Amino acid sequence: MALAVTTPSLVPFPASFEAAPPVHLTAVSRVIAPAILQREAQSLANAIAWRVGLELVVTESSDVTPGDIFFTLDTESDGSAEAYQIDTTEGYVAVTAMTATGA
Repeated sequence: MALAVTTPSLVPFPASFEAAPPVHLTAVSRVIAPAILQREAQSLANAIAWRVGLELVVTESSDVTPGDIFFTLDTESDGSAEAYQIDTTEGYVAVTAMTATGA
């Protein structure tokens, strides 16, 4: 039996979407970001806390573990300043953007 992949309701709508494994956030999950993306990381942590009551620590650690959310910049990518990519294939959420605006 084939399962249909549905595109989530996101704003802004992604240029492309591929189904990927889910990442389960827990009390030990962290939001990891370099200094330049700390504001965006804290904003996401605040939104998660408000929405589901899970208080995630925001840190600059480079030690990413399953269940974490990891922000990074890739200034060599093609695309607009607001472009970003989200990947969950490694067991954590990797958010990669060209600029802080995209993160």
